[in-house]
Amino acid sequence: MIFDPEFRTGDIASEVEWIEKVLQYGARSTISCGHAEAVSAVSHPLPDQSANALITDPPYYDAVPYAYLSDFFYVWLRRSLSGVHRDLLSQPTVPKDSEICVDRAHELSDSVHDIAYYERELTKALMEARRVVRPDGIGAIVFASKTTASWEAILNAVIKAGWVITGSWPIDTERQGRVAAYGQARLGSSVHLVCRPRQSDGISANSYDGDWRDVLQELPRRMHEWMPRLAEEGVVGADAIFACLGPALEIFSRYSSVEKASGQTVTLREYLEQVWAAVAKEALTMVFQGADASGFEEDARLTAMWLWTLFAGGANGGTSVEAVEETHENDELEEESNAQSGYLLEYDTARKIAQGLGAHLESLTSLVEVKAEVARHWGDGQRL
Repeated sequence: MIFDPEFRTGDIASEVEWIEKVLQYGARSTISCGHAEAVSAVSHPLPDQSANALITDPPYYDAVPYAYLSDFFYVWLRRSLSGVHRDLLSQPTVPKDSEICVDRAHELSDSVHDIAYYERELTKALMEARRVVRPDGIGAIVFASKTTASWEAILNAVIKAGWVITGSWPIDTERQGRVAAYGQARLGSSVHLVCRPRQSDGISANSYDGDWRDVLQELPRRMHEWMPRLAEEGVVGADAIFACLGPALEIFSRYSSVEKASGQTVTLREYLEQVWAAVAKEALTMVFQGADASGFEEDARLTAMWLWTLFAGGANGGTSVEAVEETHENDELEEESNAQSGYLLEYDTARKIAQGLGAHLESLTSLVEVKAEVARHWGDGQRL
């Protein structure tokens, strides 16, 4: 379906028009029928190697309580369609106990859906998908989070489940005028991870162990090829950083494991530290074209990358100095952040960027303030 830029949003008339367009498009479809089942992602009814592709948009860590929000729509669907789709709409509400997500701690909740649960169940779901996809099949996993913790969780699950990440590309999926993005530093796109089933005898994937030195040598070359390509397509800033994960992870995930000369196995988290460093260095050379940025003071290098990450390309929230990162976990911190000026990043993201540039946040206390899970970069004239 083609998006009409003049199409209105925000009122009942526009919503009815959207529905009408969808129905008209569906009526012209050549597909005669479809089939839907309500099943668990960790226990699929399809037989082994029976599907050509996996296309999934899994829950984003702790971003949205999807099951609870689904009840708003489900109760009305059940009232109107339970006689037609009795099996799909038999329960009074949407099942919630098995939802694969991270539930934030709350005094009214006794949920055990913590980070360990999320990673464990997500790995199971992706392993099940790996089972039903043909050896020559393909996977597309959509993810759009700006926290490094959530990215590490999804990537770790993909690799453990037996998939090789062969590429990634950001696709603009978020409307810049949406309420959730107002005054905030959020991704304007969803990153689509392209995957292939890891094969023991395949051409694009190997079951043997990789050498850590070889991986580290290939990583900066891959980033040098990939980031200018992204820039030509207008993908810069935070979107570019996370869009580089696909090419970087292809190097790592093609092996069943990567080992150092000592025989020690390299963890995904350790590799991602190198990825953030390679991305930061390559981005800095793009910001200061024709100059040797390695000779700049560490505060100058960090400032350039910090602002590039938040505001390059005029991404969502790029005009606001009071950008509020989406990882704030309580209202008090958010109110405080809105009350002060500065440029905010998730602390772990800021730490990884700084580390890749040879800068240390702990030694730049007059430039950067760290509080809870947020790092604030003071602009010109605001340094402590």
